[in-house]
Amino acid sequence: MLDVSFLIAACLVLPLLAALWPRLEPGLRSPGPEGALTRLSAASEGMATESTIFLAAAVIGAAVAAAAQAAGIDALIAGGQLPALGVILACLVLIPAVGAVMIPHTIVMIMAASLFGAGPVGTDHPYALGLALLFAWALAIAASPISAMSIITGRELGVTPQRVTFALNLRFTLGLMAAAALVVGLVYALD
Repeated sequence: MLDVSFLIAACLVLPLLAALWPRLEPGLRSPGPEGALTRLSAASEGMATESTIFLAAAVIGAAVAAAAQAAGIDALIAGGQLPALGVILACLVLIPAVGAVMIPHTIVMIMAASLFGAGPVGTDHPYALGLALLFAWALAIAASPISAMSIITGRELGVTPQRVTFALNLRFTLGLMAAAALVVGLVYALD
């Protein structure tokens, strides 16, 4: 394994992926040079935009995580003033909540992984934290009006992404969150 941080890995991999993806994606290949060049340009632009958003999220998340660690959050968790299960369940709830208010949840997801993954929570309860982050990511996609899923679903149904998120997905999201909290709590207890 490479001994590099998530931020360094993102800085190395994302620009490379943005450059290579248009050349690797079979749907971007065409017989004519003009069509291929146009598709390559469009794909490069889309991948570069996604990579930029992800890289910005990695930088913001790492900076906030470093600031929280400098403020002593690890000591609060290790000392029991901030219970690990509470932190894990807070991740499960807060990441989708951030998506629901139209803040890209990637930022909070990366911040939580950076902040808690290598600290006492991730060290003592890696499975519970990992499952909570996995469920939180899925829930954030369903809870966010700016997620591609909500936008595409809204377009297909002829409704706004906000309606998809807050009317059509609401019961699903809340039900899955409750089930996820039970599963995470069980894994925490057995961990």
